[in-house]
Amino acid sequence: MNTENSPARLEEVLAEISQQGIRADCKHLLEDIGSQFSDYREWIREYVVNASDAGATWCRVLGREDDDQISIYIWDNGHGMDEQGVGDFLTLFRSVKEGDSRLAVGRFGVGKACILAIPDLVGLSMATSTGTEAWKMQIGSFLDAKPIHVQRVEPAGEPGTRFSITFKKKITLDQELHRLGDILYTYVRYLPMTITIQNAKAGENGTPSFRHINDKWSVHGERLGRKYTFSLNGRSYDAILGLGQDVHEIYQNRVMVTARYNLFSHDLGRDIATPGISVRVDSPDFELPFGRHGLRNEEVLIPLSRHLRKTILPDYFDELHEMYLNSSPVNTFINIVEIEDLVCALLVYDSGAGCRWSHFPVFTVWGHPRLSIVELRKLVDKAGRIYLEDPDNVGADYTAFDAPVISMTQPQGGLKFLKEMFAAELLNLGSKDLVLEQPLSSGKKLSRSELNFESFLGFRPELLAKFRPDPEREIDEISLYALSAADDSQDIISYLSENSGLSSEARHARTDLEEIIWRVNYLVERDGVSPCLSQKFLYKDETVILNLHHPEVRKLLLLSEKLPSLSGHWAMAMCLEDRKKILDHLTPEAREDLIRLDAMVRGYVPAEAVKRKPQTQARTNMGTKFNEYLRSLSQFSGMSSGMTH
Repeated sequence: MNTENSPARLEEVLAEISQQGIRADCKHLLEDIGSQFSDYREWIREYVVNASDAGATWCRVLGREDDDQISIYIWDNGHGMDEQGVGDFLTLFRSVKEGDSRLAVGRFGVGKACILAIPDLVGLSMATSTGTEAWKMQIGSFLDAKPIHVQRVEPAGEPGTRFSITFKKKITLDQELHRLGDILYTYVRYLPMTITIQNAKAGENGTPSFRHINDKWSVHGERLGRKYTFSLNGRSYDAILGLGQDVHEIYQNRVMVTARYNLFSHDLGRDIATPGISVRVDSPDFELPFGRHGLRNEEVLIPLSRHLRKTILPDYFDELHEMYLNSSPVNTFINIVEIEDLVCALLVYDSGAGCRWSHFPVFTVWGHPRLSIVELRKLVDKAGRIYLEDPDNVGADYTAFDAPVISMTQPQGGLKFLKEMFAAELLNLGSKDLVLEQPLSSGKKLSRSELNFESFLGFRPELLAKFRPDPEREIDEISLYALSAADDSQDIISYLSENSGLSSEARHARTDLEEIIWRVNYLVERDGVSPCLSQKFLYKDETVILNLHHPEVRKLLLLSEKLPSLSGHWAMAMCLEDRKKILDHLTPEAREDLIRLDAMVRGYVPAEAVKRKPQTQARTNMGTKFNEYLRSLSQFSGMSSGMTH
């Protein structure tokens, strides 16, 4: 029996816990708290922020060094700590702030423990005074079990607090202070108090190095900055937009928290860049986790992002646009390139006609002045297509094209936006295998015979309603039955499909064949002028366009003057031979069946080619006779042997 896992042993453990309580591993707990900060030097931010929360109007950071150690002193003129305050400081997860807690940065009382992340921390000392009582304290290390010495000091002196943090030296004091200063400038430069940092030792010129950290929270921090104050769902916000780097910063009471969120698109679930626009938002209602690496209440960013994008951005864009229009050549604060780049970025967010930037002429189109997305969309809707110029075709006359041709040179992000916006309509003239229909502006119209040829193209079951057998030809059983028993063309098609040995695949694909649109036109090369002689047809958007420039199509056109239905059948057979384009999911056998069905529909297959044969012989005999029939038609019409299916 395992006594370690026995019920009696479990009762003993529970009894021990009941008497002594649940005890935490303090050493590892403190280490984990310190590790929550992404950069261990962020401890300096926490101590300066505590000075601000204590009502300080200034905070000085001073450094000293010897051969082995560096000591950093943080000294402020805040209200200091009384005996209770010192006890609170030494108690983790307890933070007592005077006044409105929403005006304090952080809420959890663990910022003081961030020094635990400092490598080779030696110790911490503190001296504090409220003006009426003063205390000093010294700690060797939070991580050891040695007692903390706290004693009262007389006289109390001026209000304020001074900390001294000592650690083993890794780099010079000047280097350490420079890096600490960068941390302070990043996070606390907007705090409403004077912050300085200096090396106590005189430099080469005999004076200590000195650095001011402060900056003002104002619109002057960014070029053409604008400030917006608003409330959403009971939370207050202060936002500043300006021209500069694409940086989005979140602040809590003027202390920078993070730049990890895209404040214009967080509600969209994806990041979209806005080149040249910076935004910083401050709110006392942001809630911070340990380490301040993000927001604990991220859900507030959803309505905030939507408001910034849909309300603030349009207003700011209008101001920039107005400023550009009214600026003089000598006093120009914004240039057209900045406006155009911004428009292309904002179109990614929303390109609807209701957006102001959707009406800004930004895109370069051949034969037109700069067009807005609204104007360009109208042209594309009318033409049904849009072209992208060929950069290697120097001297091409794109004004002859029957749809807009956009330039490869667009504002930043503009070309990518247009390719995505018009993905279904875009034809790239730079593609090596691109073939086009002749532009309408060419003036070349289809003749009556060409239009007549077009009318007989495709799988046309409705023509059966007009079908009458040639009195000089033998009338086969299936045609007689179809004409006497069927009420409409679809019944005839169904009967022929089921009684002529067609495969199940072909019967199901019949409806796909009926949906294809068939046309004729003259195809040209990608320059829009040169006749295309290499391609028999063009297939796109469920439409087949026979190329009237191609020699074999011209023969079919001539045949259509004598046997239009047969020429239409041959055209379909020729196109269905290309297995990579039309109905590419079909097997060769199913394609052959569809061609056979079309021949039967048009009444060109004799009885012996369609009558059902016994069992296994049916398809083989039918296929053989059908191919013989096609070859005989080819010889009869004088068609080239290369067109025989």
